Amino acid sequence: MQLKFTTTYAAMRSSSHAGRQTIVAEDVVLDGTNDTREVLSQLDQHVVAEWLAEQGYIVTVAQENAA
Repeated sequence: MQLKFTTTYAAMRSSSHAGRQTIVAEDVVLDGTNDTREVLSQLDQHVVAEWLAEQGYIVTVAQENAA
């Protein structure tokens, strides 16, 4: 995934994987066109469901996933 963003603060450190870096950024705003589904697939589903509920949406879970 390519991600372009604007931030007020960023810190970079080496990753445990060769050739990769870990970036910690604060106050991020995404720039340009992003594949929303690709971004959503990397988020915690419970956090997304909680946020949707806070926005007034009714969130239901598929029967096979219900506990």
